[in-house]
Amino acid sequence: MKPIINLDDPVVKTYGRRQPPDPMSLEEQLKANAIAMQKAFPLNIPRKGVYRFKTFEEADQWMEKALTGRNR
Repeated sequence: MKPIINLDDPVVKTYGRRQPPDPMSLEEQLKANAIAMQKAFPLNIPRKGVYRFKTFEEADQWMEKALTGRNR
């Protein structure tokens, strides 16, 4: 009886090839710049929820504080 599996073939399957990083690529530099920009200029978004104010002026003051990050 013949074996179903060819014993001469290697068992390891290769799905892709790893390649060394391209030295001319700007990807790492762009990623580092993006991280530095996020640290320098953080995006201040108010927390989710329902906020109730008595006047529009009070709501505007709160929104200004929330966007500048002074309410956290």
